Amino acid sequence: MGLGKTVQALSLVIARPSTDPSRKTTLIIAPVALMQQWKREIERLIKPEHKLSVFILHGEKRKTGFDKLKRYDVVLTTFGSMGTELKKREQFDDMRRFAQNSNNLVAEARGLPLLGPDSLWYRVIIDEAQCIKNRNTRAALACCSLNATYRWCMSGTPMMNGVHELHSLLRFLRIGPYNSLSLFSSTFTRPLKGSSKADREKALVQLRVVLKAILLRRTKFSKLDGKPLIQLPPRTTEKIHAVFSEDEQQLYDSLESKTQIQFNKYLKANSIGKNYSSILVLLLRLRQACCHPHLIRDLSV
Repeated sequence: MGLGKTVQALSLVIARPSTDPSRKTTLIIAPVALMQQWKREIERLIKPEHKLSVFILHGEKRKTGFDKLKRYDVVLTTFGSMGTELKKREQFDDMRRFAQNSNNLVAEARGLPLLGPDSLWYRVIIDEAQCIKNRNTRAALACCSLNATYRWCMSGTPMMNGVHELHSLLRFLRIGPYNSLSLFSSTFTRPLKGSSKADREKALVQLRVVLKAILLRRTKFSKLDGKPLIQLPPRTTEKIHAVFSEDEQQLYDSLESKTQIQFNKYLKANSIGKNYSSILVLLLRLRQACCHPHLIRDLSV
């Protein structure tokens, strides 16, 4: 959001390197759209005398073993890669429980560069950490399974829908005792949802204490050396009415017609409630069609 999260993270990597050559690598997990941006920022911001070696673990390179990855200062990967590898790690754990052939185990472990038994990271940084807000997703479970000395979460929106989303971040960071779901729920989630004002205020006080100890927050009002971190121009509001081209209108009309047909099926079957999520997806596709046809190119419109 332009307030220096990336700069601070890279400054940390430079200022606090590992003293253990066998465990020196920082793993950065981010959405796939930010992979190249991270690489460019590392190349742009860091002076030549502090140059960092960078490896992008994605796509065909996902098979690269940890023996090679640990030679790099920074490894970049995605939430999708984390989720995919978790499934392989679960299969590996099953094999380890029942397998007799140790050679097979060694071969399988090589296919786990992120979560393997020998994958020891010095530091893990999650960019856009709200992506693991759902504690039950494979990406969230995989991130929490990483073996690392230090852990960072970076996000402009650590809470999007409620305080319960903080638990997954605390679990990844291993902030005890609130990385325990039962304790987090009894201390924060349930009281903040309850009807007792006293309980809500008590929970808020406790939450502020926890966050103050682990959170470094920057806002547009934050200052450095007496000056704002970011100079923002005055806000202006301008309404622009976008008009479809002939082809865009035809595409939208076709999608709208199919959407209406599908909705009428739900209506006729009296199953709107059961298909509420599907209806929201139909509306999403209509909004996407307004932005660009390529967003719905996989749909048969």
